[in-house]
Amino acid sequence: MRRLCAAGPEVPAFGLPNAPMVGRRWMTPRQVRAGVSPALDSVCDQVLGDPPRHHVAAIATAGGLVTALTKILGSGDATPDLERRLRQPIPGVTGSPDALDATMPAQPVSSLLDQTTARQRAISTRTIPAASAPPTTAQTRIRASGRPPGTATGARPPQARSVSQPVAGKRRRRWIGLLLVLAVLLIAAGIISALILNQRISTAPEPKASTNQPSAKTSEPSPGQPSTLSIADARDFDPQGDDKTENPDEVKFAYDGDASTRWRTVQYFGNPKLGNLKRGVGLVLDLDSPQPVRSLHLSLSGTGTTVQFRVPKADPSQTTTPPMSSDKLWRTVATESKAGGSATLTAAQDVTTRYVLVYLTSLPKEGTGYRGGIYEVEVQG
Repeated sequence: MRRLCAAGPEVPAFGLPNAPMVGRRWMTPRQVRAGVSPALDSVCDQVLGDPPRHHVAAIATAGGLVTALTKILGSGDATPDLERRLRQPIPGVTGSPDALDATMPAQPVSSLLDQTTARQRAISTRTIPAASAPPTTAQTRIRASGRPPGTATGARPPQARSVSQPVAGKRRRRWIGLLLVLAVLLIAAGIISALILNQRISTAPEPKASTNQPSAKTSEPSPGQPSTLSIADARDFDPQGDDKTENPDEVKFAYDGDASTRWRTVQYFGNPKLGNLKRGVGLVLDLDSPQPVRSLHLSLSGTGTTVQFRVPKADPSQTTTPPMSSDKLWRTVATESKAGGSATLTAAQDVTTRYVLVYLTSLPKEGTGYRGGIYEVEVQG
């Protein structure tokens, strides 16, 4: 190799005629021509330099040269190509083969190595085979996993995803559309049902008023149930009192429909029978016209009230003014003794009357004395 590279004085080293020299040292290929690989330039300097530059070790054997070139070129075997190049004719340095001077002596092999032929350009641009070139990191990963790059373990190929994803998206949109249509139909059905129901309610005939009512103030009776008669007015009844009154300002609370308010008697002491001062006190109810009356229903205060249901002793259906001067002008049709919170007084038979007396003859204990009270009274016919 040293003989191939170290030419005589007639042909300078590296196959470059008239190559410049510094003293007795040839210039390196990289100093003569731009683009020469620094690694190859260093190998040439180690072979030809005497001594080599940069105090590097000289290459004096073929084994050393092979080792140096293998580090640069890899493990590919270029022996056949070198042998072929050594045996073929050596082209001229410049111009075409026809223009070569036949008298010019053959150039050494070193000049051929330094030239770039069409064959060399084809070889330099050729991809290094996988057998001679070391595998890249990506290639190593592909060989180890057996999958193309970018494919995850267990994942479907990109082509499968590109096909399945649009199909799944179309199915999802189809279901959403069906749900929206169903919701619109349900809302429309609800609106139509509400309109039909409202129309039926508005066009339903109102119940006709009963022509058998005795009075405009009498409530409509239900079949088999007693009817509640309306009370037009009421007065307190105390014929044996000094001023003939018994809390008259509270009488309205006994039939106002509010179960939390009441009419009360005054407080009596010493005896539940009104302190033995009176035979009784009560309320006179005005029905506005003679009505068939069957019973009274009372909501009372305390426990232990004795109460009577009375009507005028004279023909009650013909009485137009209530007798207020004495309790003896009223006759008793029903009585309940020691009643609790409520009491129902029912006559043996219906009595037609305009006025009804609710008469208390015994009062329950309240505080330090005795006091009676009526929260609500209902007259039933």
